[in-house]
Amino acid sequence: MSLKSLKFASAGALLAGSLAAVGCAERTDLGDVQAARDDVREEQHETAEVRQEAAEDIAEAQRDEAAARHEVMRPNTDELRDAAQETAETRQEAAAAIQEEKQETAEAQAELQNTEARFQATQARDKYVADHQQKLDAAAKRIEALNDRAANEEGATKEATERQAAELQTAHDRAEEALDNVESAELMKWNDHKNNVKQAFDALQIEMDQSA
Repeated sequence: MSLKSLKFASAGALLAGSLAAVGCAERTDLGDVQAARDDVREEQHETAEVRQEAAEDIAEAQRDEAAARHEVMRPNTDELRDAAQETAETRQEAAAAIQEEKQETAEAQAELQNTEARFQATQARDKYVADHQQKLDAAAKRIEALNDRAANEEGATKEATERQAAELQTAHDRAEEALDNVESAELMKWNDHKNNVKQAFDALQIEMDQSA
């Protein structure tokens, strides 16, 4: 593979990685982490290939230059100058190609770190939501039980039970909204909503205790 081919291949890989990152902006799973790790390995492999090819190109240019210098029977200064210039240009191109691959490898490694951080944030957020969803489910069952009980009651007792159910429903809806805000928030900023969730669920727990 030529240096130019490697360059275009690397550019395509990086573009694909960027599109994938956009597609999963608010959720990162193990597949995303593995893909980022694969990108790093691919960039490291391409860097090694570029280094090898650069070494071969430089060696070939040096051989051509040495051959020109040893043509003692008919020395050609123009040929010697051209050979030396070609060697210098080959070194420069090789250094630039290696530096470009090193940069792309560094970018892939940075993307891997970012993807791993997003994966950890996804896991933490999902566990947080699941834990609080259980509390919402418990409150919903309590509301259903209160409504069923009220259906069999009369007078002031019925009104009191209905009031409890309504107050618990209001607290449930506020807590649910707060939890929804966590799920819809930017992944790396979901923690910013935890204080509102705590207040809403504390209020829900108070209503749960009063309706017990």
